[in-house]
Amino acid sequence: MAATPDPVPAKDISVKLGRGTAPGQVEPVRDKLRRLADRGWLHRTPAGPLHRPAAASRMTALSRMST
Repeated sequence: MAATPDPVPAKDISVKLGRGTAPGQVEPVRDKLRRLADRGWLHRTPAGPLHRPAAASRMTALSRMST
């Protein structure tokens, strides 16, 4: 997932990964994206779509996790 200024819905990411759009195919992707957001690799908007933060933001999040 490249850095993007606009949030990307989990359904779109699921399709790009070659999975379908059925709930059983999107939910595992959404769970993995949520874990990445919890670890600071992605930024989750209040509405739910995700996007990758700038490298500086990610590094700040990683440094917070290591302390």
